[in-house]
Amino acid sequence: MENVKLTENEYRIIDEIRRTQTNDKTYLSSVTNLSWPTVSKVIDSLKEKGYILEGEGPISLNPEAVFYIGIAVGAREIKAVLCDFNFHVVELSELEKKCEIKNILDKYPPNDENDDESHVDEYVCLSSAQQLDQIAERLCAILKEFLSLDINVGAIGIAFPGTINTANNVIETCPNIPC
Repeated sequence: MENVKLTENEYRIIDEIRRTQTNDKTYLSSVTNLSWPTVSKVIDSLKEKGYILEGEGPISLNPEAVFYIGIAVGAREIKAVLCDFNFHVVELSELEKKCEIKNILDKYPPNDENDDESHVDEYVCLSSAQQLDQIAERLCAILKEFLSLDINVGAIGIAFPGTINTANNVIETCPNIPC
């Protein structure tokens, strides 16, 4: 699916459908302050663009329409996650079918041999107690793997602990990570 621009009304309808799982156009009209014909037209447009699945029953969002990448750089590890359009985590086993993410896991195992690996099905976990250039290399490897998938990436979010100076675009303090 190619990256398609959405209108403000399309965003509003998607948000309501995601939150309520409703197919009641009258309800969607009342909560979005859009007329019923506008809601109907927007839903038809979203179906055409592939954001909404056709079918009987409640309107549902196409989970493969857009994906989101989240990366959290913590004091002990880097976690990366891929979520579908419904904000459900794409399991690691599904990712392994689509890309070489397992190679990143093998290359960058958890920091401590005694770490509980039960979370491996949800996150790509990497040691972050390394030099900053190694952390950057790992972040780039994760992003490269995710972006190599044939998917529409809607957003990428990266979180760092500590203080960020937005005026100078630098991380000022970051626990356990050399800045």
